[in-house]
Parts: sequence; C-alpha cells; structure tokens
Amino acid sequence: MQAVAIKKINLKKSQVFFNAGIVFSILTPMIFMMYMYFQSINAGSNIYKLIFDNPITTIAFIIAMIQPFCALMVKTAVNDIKENKHKSLSQLVICTIAVIQIMVGNIAGSICLWIGIFKIDNKEKNIFKDFKKLLKNKEAKIRMVGCIFIVFVSLLCVFLKYSIKI
Repeated sequence: MQAVAIKKINLKKSQVFFNAGIVFSILTPMIFMMYMYFQSINAGSNIYKLIFDNPITTIAFIIAMIQPFCALMVKTAVNDIKENKHKSLSQLVICTIAVIQIMVGNIAGSICLWIGIFKIDNKEKNIFKDFKKLLKNKEAKIRMVGCIFIVFVSLLCVFLKYSIKI
C-alpha cells in the first residue's frame, strides 16, 4: 500500500486576517444598533420607529443583521480549510463573502478577507477542480445554499438601496 500524502494548507499567515474580517462582521450590527440608539435619543423617538419609517434605514438594518451570518460562513470555511476538507468550496465561500462585504460597504472586513485569501500557502490555485464531488456531499450543499442565500439577500438590499429615491 502506498501512503497518500495530503496537501495541508498553511493558515498561520492568513488566520489573523480572517479573524479580523470575522470581527468586523460581528461588530457591524452592534455599531449600527448603537448608532440607532443615539439617533432615537436625539429624535426623542423609538428605535423601531426610526428603523421602519425610513426605507434606507430599514435596508441598512437588514444589511447589518446579515453580517453575523457572513462571519459564521467565513469561520466555517476557515475551519474546513484547517481540517483539509472542502478546500475549494471554502476558498470560494470566503471570496464570495469578501465580494459581498464590498457591495454592502464593509470595506475593512473585505480587505481583511482578501489579504487572508492571498496569504494562504496553497499550491493548487484551481478552486473549481473538485466541484462535482462537492455537489454529492451534504455538508458542502448546506454551505453552498447558505452562501447563495446571503448573496441573494445582499444583492436585493444593494439593489433596493440604490433604486429608492428619497
């Protein structure tokens, strides 16, 4: 029997950047809610009234509340890369979340994710190589559905944000 050498990806260099991107995604809803709280104090109104009366603020609320799910997707993808499973899907998920972060305005989080992706010591650069195998795996399907859902909601919010005229 011949031993199969598993190519392990070195995440030491990129782990700091992935963690920073995750922190930015987790802090976004907290910062948004603090901002809305201070705005409600200034206006002498209720937070819910401020959020739901202005459509742009409602969209910003939805975008802020999607961010922890983006952090969860990135954290899951990083764990999968560490465990050497679904490497290509995990890298694709992180790239997709980085693009979404740019679209919704979380530039700092997106930059951290992109730097993390480029710092990965990965010898094979073709992330679509084993995509057919991934379609048969239940865990991979769940990750793909979650990523597609986040992309859909983010695109909808960005479209609505730019199409609403006040």
